[in-house]
Amino acid sequence: MPEISVVIGAKNAELTVKDCIESVLASTHSDFEVIVVDDGSTDGTNEIISRFSEKDGRVRVFRHPVTRGLASALNLGIAQSDSKYVARIDADDLVFPERLSSQAKFLDRQSSFAILGSGRLKMNFDGKPKGYVSPNCPTSVIPWQINWGVPFTHPSVMMRRTIFSSEGLRYNEDLQVAQDYELWTKILKNARGANDYRPHIWFRVHPGQATSARKELVEVTSLKVCAQQLADALNYSPDASIVALQAKVFGAEDYSLEPHKTREAVEFRQEVCRQFILRGGENIGSMKAGFGLDLLRLMRFASFRRQTSWLISDRFRRDCLMQGMPLAAWEYGMRRYWRGRSKGQSPSLAGEADK
Repeated sequence: MPEISVVIGAKNAELTVKDCIESVLASTHSDFEVIVVDDGSTDGTNEIISRFSEKDGRVRVFRHPVTRGLASALNLGIAQSDSKYVARIDADDLVFPERLSSQAKFLDRQSSFAILGSGRLKMNFDGKPKGYVSPNCPTSVIPWQINWGVPFTHPSVMMRRTIFSSEGLRYNEDLQVAQDYELWTKILKNARGANDYRPHIWFRVHPGQATSARKELVEVTSLKVCAQQLADALNYSPDASIVALQAKVFGAEDYSLEPHKTREAVEFRQEVCRQFILRGGENIGSMKAGFGLDLLRLMRFASFRRQTSWLISDRFRRDCLMQGMPLAAWEYGMRRYWRGRSKGQSPSLAGEADK
């Protein structure tokens, strides 16, 4: 039984899957297997991956005769594994040589964590580097972030296989997109997750990922998952309109909205944070820190965006204090705000929220 199973779902990936598998096989870790599921490809994908399995016993290949979707492919691959950990990578991405060893060591040491993500380096379709991207959020605020969106980069994660074998969790095959987000909401109900800021994958960016139809589908599906997560966490179902509004403000940073709409979104997150504080539990610190970081991100725009100018008011500060809200990030933002104003500049806090 190998320690790690690297599961790849591949559909019409003949141009990239060879490099992907070779990058996994070049790992410094010695005890792993590669499970590739061909999801009904009509190009040369199956021939390429089959040649790997013929030459290297660590590579196992399975095939869907017709396309059934990424979730189904991943479920099949995981079901065929018998390892301690399951690592993900997409057929168009690449793995750093030390990734498997690094992530396995962390999970070996930290038994309370069930999932670990990482940072990534972007590249275009031809492999030209396009820069570093940090994880979706710091480890400390993952319990807060899961209520609003994806806290991990899917192809970067390593998970304990017991999530699937003992707890019976699976990717939701009814979802075309955002299957990872829904799975994370289930995992983090009873386990912890972490993010490593070091990049462990090369993430390929290409036009097929950014079609308007796909973006809309991802947005709609993610909002449904978000609404369900909030309903489960708060024991009531928030109105779909406010869930969509807060996503525009905090996710897309849509500052074409009227000021009262931006404020409505902030007050909704403020109320959710207050509910978590009242309930108590081990994640109170995460909820406070997460809401504080939300405020900090908005404060980047406070000096030149009328939609967020009310964030600098004493009334907002008093409201936060009365409800037990965290003010460390707010006060830091205020210092940056006035420092920028004194220099005739608009402050930029991008990248400073995690320091």
